[in-house]
Amino acid sequence: MNRTYDDFLCRLKEQRKQLGLSQEQMAQRVHKTQSNYSKVELGLQRLSYEELKYLSESGIDIYYIFTGYRGSGKYLDFFERKTYAGDLAAILPYHFTALSAFAFMVFVLLYTPCMSAIGTIKKEFGGKFTIFSVLMQLTVAWIGAFLIFNIGSFFI
Repeated sequence: MNRTYDDFLCRLKEQRKQLGLSQEQMAQRVHKTQSNYSKVELGLQRLSYEELKYLSESGIDIYYIFTGYRGSGKYLDFFERKTYAGDLAAILPYHFTALSAFAFMVFVLLYTPCMSAIGTIKKEFGGKFTIFSVLMQLTVAWIGAFLIFNIGSFFI
């Protein structure tokens, strides 16, 4: 197992204990037997999408289990709408606010152009100027997005 999955398992167990649930009670919430749920906490089995949905419906903070950050409960809507990983239009609102999307758009508009443009700059101006140009464009894009997001945070 990798460190990320170990963290996931620790947070899952922590959430169970925080709610004062036994493995048997948690197993009932995900429609598993106690021994199969025990295997989940040991990392020998994985939870399915439907089982994660059951956990979310029973008050477990799924966002916290996956990321380590406390969620706001809005992920319950995500499970209720039967949205799957391929539905980008439904997933993006859970990760972008209007302000962060605008800052991202500014970054994309200002950052380094395509590789063919970089190749042309290198051919016409040389390697040092190309590196300077790419770094300057990335810096300007980052500063622009950073300022828009942070200044905008004061008003929103």
